[in-house]
Amino acid sequence: MYTFVLELKKDETVDTAIKQMKEKEYFQKFIKEYKNVLLVAICYDSKTKNHNCKIERIYL
Repeated sequence: MYTFVLELKKDETVDTAIKQMKEKEYFQKFIKEYKNVLLVAICYDSKTKNHNCKIERIYL
């Protein structure tokens, strides 16, 4: 079973969002129960009106 942690950012990179989730350990309360956690970063660029997404899997 998987669970996911979602980070939404405006005018930031997806790498910044993933880094923040790892540094602040947002996934810790889920990892013991689910074993596999997906970190999902979705970022919006207000100048170009584009969205970017990155998904990274965290294993126990």
